[in-house]
Amino acid sequence: MGAFNGVVYLYDELKEDYEQQGFNDNSEVLLTNYKNAFNLFESEFEI
Repeated sequence: MGAFNGVVYLYDELKEDYEQQGFNDNSEVLLTNYKNAFNLFESEFEI
């Protein structure tokens, strides 16, 4: 499960930012980082 920790961290970062500030300039960057990490995990572990 350790390989998924990076994805979880980026999700938590995105969620916390949204809860504190709503949609802002940083939201697109955080969302893109999360999606890229998830896609990388998905491709490496073939889920």
